[in-house]
Amino acid sequence: MQRVRYSTFLLLIAALGWMALPQASSAQVGIVGGLNFESLDDVSQDATFESSTGYHVGLAFNRDFAVLGLRLSGIYRRVGEYEFAGQQGGESATLDLSTIEIPLDLKYRLALPLVTPYAMAGPQVSFPIGDGSGEFGDDFEDNLEDVNLSGNVGAGVEFNLGGVRLTPELRYEFGVTSIFDDDLEVFGNDVDVNDPKLSAFSIRLHVFF
Repeated sequence: MQRVRYSTFLLLIAALGWMALPQASSAQVGIVGGLNFESLDDVSQDATFESSTGYHVGLAFNRDFAVLGLRLSGIYRRVGEYEFAGQQGGESATLDLSTIEIPLDLKYRLALPLVTPYAMAGPQVSFPIGDGSGEFGDDFEDNLEDVNLSGNVGAGVEFNLGGVRLTPELRYEFGVTSIFDDDLEVFGNDVDVNDPKLSAFSIRLHVFF
């Protein structure tokens, strides 16, 4: 399954480059990166969510139409860790959670003399990736849903510096569907899943060329 997700990510990167070539005068391709501050609920009463500050990096395609803009991105996001305490002092089990994300952002832009502030909103498709240790072994990814849906809202500012555009942005992602299925098993026991959804505030910087 991981190979399928990475292949999807690589195909998206190729699509971003192809989309930009025929319309270079009005479209830009760039890089994106930032920090995400997760508010992911515990998967169950038996788990603790650790390392809630993560990071994200990727590529983005941007096309502006006067006051409106459209941006498509492909992003790798490090989410955080779940830790399940071991039974009777035994080895704990840890899940390292990441996602590959494809957000589609619609921007409303307000042109000013030196900067262009904007508000944005849009849907997002994510592909969760789990790396388990301890009792999870390599099987934890089987407990993740193949596809996760979220929404994004936020605001930012565009700075045009010659042929380079910098766009710092603050955004909030709110989960729509759960990242786990109903078959989670830890230490040989079924765990009652609390339907956790990915939610996070992010500080993000786009650099378009």
